[in-house]
Amino acid sequence: MTSLRTAAFFDVDGTMASSNVFVVFLDFQRSRLQGLRFWAWLAGFALRTPYYLLLDLYDRRLFNTRFSRNYRGIRLDDVKAWQQGAGERFWRRSLFTDAVTRIKAHKAQGHLVVIVSGGLSLMLEPLAGYLEADALYAAHMDTADGLLTGLLTGVIPVHKGKVASLQAAAVELHIALDQSHAYADHSSDRPFLEAAGHPVVVNASRGLRRLAQHRNWPTLRWRTHATVP
Repeated sequence: MTSLRTAAFFDVDGTMASSNVFVVFLDFQRSRLQGLRFWAWLAGFALRTPYYLLLDLYDRRLFNTRFSRNYRGIRLDDVKAWQQGAGERFWRRSLFTDAVTRIKAHKAQGHLVVIVSGGLSLMLEPLAGYLEADALYAAHMDTADGLLTGLLTGVIPVHKGKVASLQAAAVELHIALDQSHAYADHSSDRPFLEAAGHPVVVNASRGLRRLAQHRNWPTLRWRTHATVP
């Protein structure tokens, strides 16, 4: 019989890093659009930003689905080019120092480190590689003829989908959820936090902070970034 392991499950945006899907996409576009092409694109994109912000407040899963359409028609080769060095160049600068320290502490105890995010897996793979995470559960996008379709497939790790991803990891990696830790920052992550034996609230939104106080969950504030030359 396979013995069960302990894991530390980490949300990304706002929890382990100051990133969000906007700044990730912005960095990607900056890498592939030159000069006036980038600024022209940015002007058009800025007009849509209020819509996305309101949509995120209304339904985070719907927001992820709609925002991902911005990748429609983008060449997979361009994404792969951005991935090269993105762990050091982009993600390292976004990570909170305390998050990296906590991840190292979990590894020192023999815990698995699992990243669970509603973000696009293609953009998060460099982060998982940089942190040497044991697994990444994120949103997947179809491709056709070498182009991204903008359509997400399978489980989107948001709301109940995040719990489903955590449960899938428990089965695939032989994890004991009641012994494991979950870190998240948003009220929509409540089911994700409740699914682990040791929930930890990081940089909490107001609603999640109240819940953490009521449930006596540990709360942390991670804000400092590592100094990068």
